[in-house]
Amino acid sequence: MIKQLWMRVCTSNKHYPGLYIHVFALGHNKSYDKGEDDFSKTMNEFYMYGNNKHNILSEVSELWDKILSNDSIVWDLLTLCPTHIENDLNKNMTWLIKELEKHTGIIYKQILRRNRTVECQHELKTFEERLENVRDSIDIIEDINGQNIIILDNT
Repeated sequence: MIKQLWMRVCTSNKHYPGLYIHVFALGHNKSYDKGEDDFSKTMNEFYMYGNNKHNILSEVSELWDKILSNDSIVWDLLTLCPTHIENDLNKNMTWLIKELEKHTGIIYKQILRRNRTVECQHELKTFEERLENVRDSIDIIEDINGQNIIILDNT
């Protein structure tokens, strides 16, 4: 079963200062060898190998229908968070977001790009190391001013 977390964060991005981002997380993921619950194991298997993809899609779609389909926010776009590798997207997450586009009717458009390879976040020990690792590593490659966007990420 997928865990869920809903939060609101404010960005300090120089191009979009004070922009509020609504984050709907599917749970806290751990590295493949550290997966200690069904969610972590299932997500890692999906992310790495594409296993259980129809179960993942079903659960994510069910959460969408339950939580976000009747939201007061009108969503303009879906986009995918890049992997830790420069200019890379995970093929299984790409499949998932294209299926979500069909399910939700919200257009998928890739507006985020990793501009340099970074270390895997789960391999770093402290919050400060993680923050510095990814600082300024993702570019927004389209004008998104005034748009409500859902960013899909596996972690």
